[in-house]
This record gives sequence, structure tokens and C-alpha cells, in this order.
Amino acid sequence: MEPQSQEPPKPKSNKLWLWIGGVVLVCICIVVIAAAVAGPIIQKTFNDINNSLQSSSPSSTSVPVDTSVPSSGPAAGGLGDNLLKTDVWNSIVNFYASSQSCSDVTSKQIEITQKPDSKGVWVETWTVDACGQTSTLNVTFTPNPKGGTDYKITQ
Repeated sequence: MEPQSQEPPKPKSNKLWLWIGGVVLVCICIVVIAAAVAGPIIQKTFNDINNSLQSSSPSSTSVPVDTSVPSSGPAAGGLGDNLLKTDVWNSIVNFYASSQSCSDVTSKQIEITQKPDSKGVWVETWTVDACGQTSTLNVTFTPNPKGGTDYKITQ
């Protein structure tokens, strides 16, 4: 019997690795696109939950919260950072838009009427022109033990 010749093993192709890399890249693209599409939906859901929680507070005027920033923005002043002031301002604008069908709201002044107490609670008076009238709103800020600051707007 003659020995049979064996062919040397063929080198493994890099095509498999390229194919796997392509699949991974496509998956990453799908995840990024899904996040971009779902992000606003998730944000709206959180805002709806926040609105629901605020409306359950019996001692205050319930004002919806929206994350969009009105072009005029809040006046200078107050103790809150820009994000907190924007949240309060959006609540004020949304209140007038929903309750009085008025979108002509301008922030005139923010004045600190009670400095932070031992628990960190403070009160500001926000003066706004809305629907052709000047209104004064009291905003009470309360540090939340879980982080951030809660606020309550009353007239």
C-alpha cells in the first residue's frame, strides 16, 4: 500500500471575522437608532408621571411640567440653577396655556422672599405678565431627600 498524500490544512479565512464584525456593527446601529426614536417617548412618559404626582398634591395649584424651553425664559434672579428655573418656568407657561389658552407669558422678576431654612426650603416670588395681566406667583422649593429639588407654585 502506498501512503496517501494529505493536503496541508488550508489557512482559515478572515471572511468569517469580517462577517461577525459587520453583524455587530449593524446591531450597534440598530440600538443607537432605537434609542434616538424611543428617547422622546420615554421623556414624555416620565413627564406624564411627574404631572400625575404633582396633581395629587392637595395643597397647591397643580401645574404640568414640560421639558421644552420657552424662547423668552425666566427672569434673572432666584436661588435655583438654570435647570430648576427652566422647569418652574415651563410649568408656569404650561399652566397659562392649558387653563387660560394663553401663550403670551413673559417673566418679569424673580425675588427671594424666604431664604433657605434649616431644611433647605426657600420661597421665591415670580412676577409674570400673562394674557395682558401681571400676576405674582409664590414658588416654594423643597430639597428632595432622593436628590434634586421639588417645587410648588401657588397664586
